[in-house]
Parts: sequence; C-alpha cells; structure tokens
Amino acid sequence: MNPIKLDVIERKKTTILSELKVLVEIQRRYEAKQQDAILEHALAHAMQNCIAAVIDIAQHIVAEKMDAPLESYSEAISALGTLGVLQKPFADEFSRVAKLRNVLVHLYDNVDHTFLFSLVPNLIRDSKKFVKQISEYSF
Repeated sequence: MNPIKLDVIERKKTTILSELKVLVEIQRRYEAKQQDAILEHALAHAMQNCIAAVIDIAQHIVAEKMDAPLESYSEAISALGTLGVLQKPFADEFSRVAKLRNVLVHLYDNVDHTFLFSLVPNLIRDSKKFVKQISEYSF
C-alpha cells in the first residue's frame, strides 16, 4: 500500500468548496428566476463535481487503509465512518450522496431539476461537514 497523498486530498477538498460556492450562487439565481436551462445545467454539473470529489477522497483513503475492495461509491464513503475518519452516523447517512451522483451521471435527461434544487441546502451543509471532518482527521 502507498501512503495517503495529502496533496490529493487537499486538492479535492478545494474542489468541493469551490463547487459549493457555485451551488450557493446557482441557488440564489434560481430562487429569483426558475426554469432557466443554463442554471439547471450548471446545477447538475456543480453537484456532480462536488460529489465526485467526495467520492475520490473516500476511495483514496479507503484504498490505503482497508484490505478488502469495496463494491460501490456509497460503501467507500460509509467505510470512512468505520475507519473513524468521519463520524459513523454521518458517514452512513452521507454515503447516499453517491446515489445522487449516479442519477446525475446516468439519468441526466430524466432529472427533476426542482427536486435537485431542493437538495442543494443539504448538499452544501453535508459537504462542508465532510470537508471539516476530513480536515480534522490525523493521517
């Protein structure tokens, strides 16, 4: 096994925080004017990038700290709770974000954008919590 690459984790955390800023602005604009195709596209893209960075961090840490391979992105996030990197209840709950990533990637033409916009506050809150807990863990 290779050591955990802290620079990779830092770059991914920066990506998450950057995409959260974009999501805040998209949400502000959406509330002022709904049914904007560009905002809808930007929303899906920012959500996808944010979640992908979360998954990348989880997979990187899990690959270095666990012997057994995992079967899904959700399991990688949840495993961070088992490893003590994240608080276990939070990791188990937040692991569902990987399913949202799959919807965004594979069913983008069938996504209800009103529903996606309703998820933005929770995604922002939980992604910030994820970054905070990752930052507080001593590798």
